[in-house]
Amino acid sequence: MVTSSVMNNVCAAGTGSFIEEQAVKLGVSLSDYAGRAINTPSPVSSDRCTVFMERDINNYLTEGYTVDEVLASVLHSVCENYLTKVAVEASIGQSVCFQGATARNQALVAAFEHRLNKPIFVSQFCHLTGALAARSFWRKPP
Repeated sequence: MVTSSVMNNVCAAGTGSFIEEQAVKLGVSLSDYAGRAINTPSPVSSDRCTVFMERDINNYLTEGYTVDEVLASVLHSVCENYLTKVAVEASIGQSVCFQGATARNQALVAAFEHRLNKPIFVSQFCHLTGALAARSFWRKPP
């Protein structure tokens, strides 16, 4: 039973669109993203805003970091952004369910699991569950 749900509706820094934009910029398909980023050490980039994240990413590429390291850095920044700007980390329980299409990125799930030090459940229908919840919420009673 879901007892709490929090999503980022303030900025793009914690969204799939930012991840997708960076993948396109780095010439990596979304289907290849997770495989290239998972278990890859990464530099720490800003978690404050996409402008600062992107600045750090550009600097890392200039400094000689690999595309895979930069891909991983993006995911860790998104994770940190969510945990510091959206969710109240202390109120996150032991059972965590990640929903939305971004949950399909196994490397992002791994970043959250590493940061929270707990397993995260991802449904095979994760890309649909947010839409189903929104539909249920807005449905008028009979």
